[in-house]
Amino acid sequence: MKKIIYIGNNLAKGDKYTPTLVTLSNLLQSEGYSVKIASSKSNKFVRILDMIWSVVSNYKKAGIVFIDTFGAFNFYYAVIISQVCRLVGIPYIPILHGGNLPERIKTNPKDV
Repeated sequence: MKKIIYIGNNLAKGDKYTPTLVTLSNLLQSEGYSVKIASSKSNKFVRILDMIWSVVSNYKKAGIVFIDTFGAFNFYYAVIISQVCRLVGIPYIPILHGGNLPERIKTNPKDV
């Protein structure tokens, strides 16, 4: 069985918020998939390093990378991780989560 690398927000915001990454990862695991999650680091620089390391250190064992994609600053995490995936040759799926990303692409096409 191949592993899934899931990149996104694993920062719980209080007791009532469960990140989508956690919910989907749990569902995938209940179906028998092995899921590597990144990142729960609160420092932005450390978080991107953790995300990059998760892809680089696990891509040979993984079949795919899921990347949570938001329209705010975290959009750049998705861009960076997608390029790391391209460099190491692993397929990835960006998962759009609100953030008005389609509008951002229209107004800032250089970001894409």
